[in-house]
Amino acid sequence: MKKIVFAFLILVMIFPITSFGQEKDQTMEKRAKGIHEALKSADKKVWENFIKENYSDKLLEKYPVSKHIDMFQRLHTDFGDSKILSLKPSDTKFLMVVERKSDGHRVTFELISAKDKPYKIDGFGIEAGEIEN
Repeated sequence: MKKIVFAFLILVMIFPITSFGQEKDQTMEKRAKGIHEALKSADKKVWENFIKENYSDKLLEKYPVSKHIDMFQRLHTDFGDSKILSLKPSDTKFLMVVERKSDGHRVTFELISAKDKPYKIDGFGIEAGEIEN
């Protein structure tokens, strides 16, 4: 009986950690797909709305929204015709590999999540080529 109770306690302690990680990963996957959809659009209002709804206060305080929109403009020019090849969580980041349809060029978008709910985007980077995990 003691073994059953002990096993149950272990499960109760592990489950919240697992579901916490899954919730964060699912949220960041949704944000990654959202950023890709926004980049496919040429509408600056779409970019602005995405930024305001999905970027953390910390990231928005670091640069004005106009700078983020300028970045979206450049990314739209470069990756507006791309497709997502993979989405996967990493230790501290969420990775999205995209490939341009025009020439097959691949890049990895690194999205850093805020530590607390609602897990908004706290940082953002792009690496040429795929990143090995």
